[in-house]
Amino acid sequence: MTTSTLGLIAGLLLTVAVVTGGLVGLLLGVVLGTAGYLVGAHVDGQARPRRAC
Repeated sequence: MTTSTLGLIAGLLLTVAVVTGGLVGLLLGVVLGTAGYLVGAHVDGQARPRRAC
């Protein structure tokens, strides 16, 4: 299991701990899951930030 996947799972579990249910919970799950995935991908070296220029 890659760090990206672990970050995604951690973000989703944090969502369950913070909010249980409703539209806000769903949106928070998407946001935290994506953030966890991106942090994990960055740690693995799979994602590199781009410059806007």
